[in-house]
Amino acid sequence: MISIMGADGKSYGPVSTEQIRDWITQGRASLDTLAQRQGEHSWQPLSEFPELNPSLPPPLPHTPPPLSMPSEEQALRERAAALYARQTALATRFQRLVAAGIDTTLSLFFALPGLFLLTLGILQDSTPLEEVIQNGFVGHEASMGFIMFGMIIPAIVQIFLLTFRGQTVGKYLLQLRIVRVDDEAKAGFVKAVVMRGMIPALIGTLPYIGFTFTLFNVFFIFRDDRRCLHDHIAGTKVIKLE
Repeated sequence: MISIMGADGKSYGPVSTEQIRDWITQGRASLDTLAQRQGEHSWQPLSEFPELNPSLPPPLPHTPPPLSMPSEEQALRERAAALYARQTALATRFQRLVAAGIDTTLSLFFALPGLFLLTLGILQDSTPLEEVIQNGFVGHEASMGFIMFGMIIPAIVQIFLLTFRGQTVGKYLLQLRIVRVDDEAKAGFVKAVVMRGMIPALIGTLPYIGFTFTLFNVFFIFRDDRRCLHDHIAGTKVIKLE
């Protein structure tokens, strides 16, 4: 049985060698991760454990300890290790893309009635679209009101879900959750809505730098930690629930 030192400075385990291999495969640990064998007091990289590093000679056989019922403390440790393994499974890039697509489709669906009325009104009065936009949609205020009302409804739902569940509708359907990167607690209104959503949206509207910021925001997800730029601003990450 082996315990590992997590990136948050906390010890997880002891767990079996098979569990450690699974963590390495999933990218939540590596051969450079500090670890401690049960009953020992020193920490060393996982690469120093022969059972995890094929390049080292196999460990000497030893007599297994007598079977005994696990203590309550051991059971709690194993439960905490299992929770750590489950919660820190990062959402894949494809899952996040699908969730964002669902949220965008939902907003467009509620705005469709207003868009239909606006299009019908423009076609009826034969006014070029460029002229309608330049005139601030004068004469089409009702249609614009329907569009705004249709966009506000899903926005309220999304803000509520983000505040209390750390999820949008799309993330809820795909069982994803936004959590704080330091302790994996729910992000809350300030981080999930203000810092992660409103502030990046405002920066994106700025002339000259807004477009560049938006591109960087998207492409940051291709980093190893799969965190967009808005995740770094808010101190959050997106995990996959089981």
